[in-house]
Amino acid sequence: MMRRGLEKVCVLFTATLVCCVVGCRPVVLIMSPDNNDRFSKTDEIFLRCVAFSPDYTTVPADALSWKSDRDGELGQGKQLKVSGLSPGLHTITARATGKDNRHAYASVRISVIGNMSPIAFIEMPENGASFTSGDEIRFKGRGYDPDASQNDNLSLQWESSIDGIIGTGNAVVRADMSEGNHRITLTVTDGEGAQGRTRCTVNVSGTVPAATTTVPVVPTSTTTTARVTTTTTVATTSTTTTVSHWQAVELPVECDLKGVSALAGDSVYAVGGDDKTNSGVVLHYNGHTWSETFRAGGAGFFYNIWGNDANGLFAVGGYAEGMLQQGTVYSTRDGFWTESYSSSAMGTLFSVWGNGEGDVFAVGGGVGLGTVSGTLLGYNGSEWESVYTQFSGGWFYDVCGMGRDRLFAVSGVYDPLLEPPLKSAVLMSSNNGLSWHETHVVTGVFLLDLWSDETVIYAVGGNIAERNGGTVLYSTDRGDAWTEMEIDAQQYCLNAVWGDMNGNVYAVGGSSLEGVVFRLQESKWVRMAYGMRPLYGIGGDGAEKVYAVGDETILIYRQ
Repeated sequence: MMRRGLEKVCVLFTATLVCCVVGCRPVVLIMSPDNNDRFSKTDEIFLRCVAFSPDYTTVPADALSWKSDRDGELGQGKQLKVSGLSPGLHTITARATGKDNRHAYASVRISVIGNMSPIAFIEMPENGASFTSGDEIRFKGRGYDPDASQNDNLSLQWESSIDGIIGTGNAVVRADMSEGNHRITLTVTDGEGAQGRTRCTVNVSGTVPAATTTVPVVPTSTTTTARVTTTTTVATTSTTTTVSHWQAVELPVECDLKGVSALAGDSVYAVGGDDKTNSGVVLHYNGHTWSETFRAGGAGFFYNIWGNDANGLFAVGGYAEGMLQQGTVYSTRDGFWTESYSSSAMGTLFSVWGNGEGDVFAVGGGVGLGTVSGTLLGYNGSEWESVYTQFSGGWFYDVCGMGRDRLFAVSGVYDPLLEPPLKSAVLMSSNNGLSWHETHVVTGVFLLDLWSDETVIYAVGGNIAERNGGTVLYSTDRGDAWTEMEIDAQQYCLNAVWGDMNGNVYAVGGSSLEGVVFRLQESKWVRMAYGMRPLYGIGGDGAEKVYAVGDETILIYRQ
């Protein structure tokens, strides 16, 4: 804020000096709100400006007026509090009228968010808990409305996928649940009808069940390994199978996470954002606890993070709201995060990857209606520059490479003239990102993420509009030829893929109802876990732990 305040003072001084010379108009400067600020429709917005005449006298309050291009006249005065602005983008203009009836104007652009959906939280039972038929099962939950004033008007309803509606309110007790695996849904509804949901799973059996952990899984192997630390014996019709589990971790702050990168087992970074403050968030795991290590206020979400060490990290993101778009890159130096690139000439950046600190690439969308242009930036160790812009095949969603000599990117575009209207492509560059060509095209889905080692490269995606159509492609021909793999993921969109040094490959995603983790085993994709919130990123330390992140979610899997 100090820097922004100094800029305003400098602008005011310069503008006043000019007006003194020409003697024509007053000078007006808006001090609050800031450009691109976001508010809910229930927020009270403080409007404040300063204005001077050419003779350095202040403009009287009755000569200052405020107007919204969306809602019309707002009032008069140097300071004004307004509330109840209609949802949408507003250009707020302050007008100063001088002694000679000449006018001066200053404007800022703000956004007002309409009724926001409430958030549901299940406190009891734990996700994946097991009970015996006849047990008293306590369901406890709560709701939170980001609009704040609606919190007293929230209604809660509990529903089982087997027994239907099982109760309403914050607390419900049932001792008559049917046997089977129940998907429990808590729906929170606010006074205007907006709803938020969360889910957990519970198992009710006729015999005392074996111990379980927080996330339900399906059998993945007929053998155990020394590195699996939590196991459960699961009876099947043909054999007894030992399976491993994912562990849910409590987040240190409320945020939705989009990407994760593990530099080592005791240094893991996850990135995402906080919708309430429009802030990018970076979380750090030191091997024992997670903590918030950086927050970029007003910068939108971070979508991906990459780096060689703690002093060479790059986090990319931004926001797109109507015609207002901004792509940003933050990086670390000497233990501190700073903004290293920002441009309103391009849209949000979705991914970052590099061969080294002086050879890094970031990709994202273009400015405009956002459906046909993509942007690729390159970092040479000292500055970012545009390498490949206005790609007509759609937005870039991810970039990675097989060393310096072969880069890959995935893109997607919506074109209503296509049937189906979704089209995506894998692109390859052998010229360090300066030129690209399509190596494979798919329709009906967007390809969203890539991962490769020295021998194979995988691409995953789905129908991002419907959150289904999960798709996996792979190439063992250095990207020249691609094959679609069979995977039972049509009800999910696959958002990310990652593999370790031991040949294990994982894919994560979700539907509008739940998240999912798949693992590639003996050329077959097996569903490992499901039932949590949608997952958007996955990564690991290469040998021992895997981390999956999503909406208010961090999962850890010990291989």
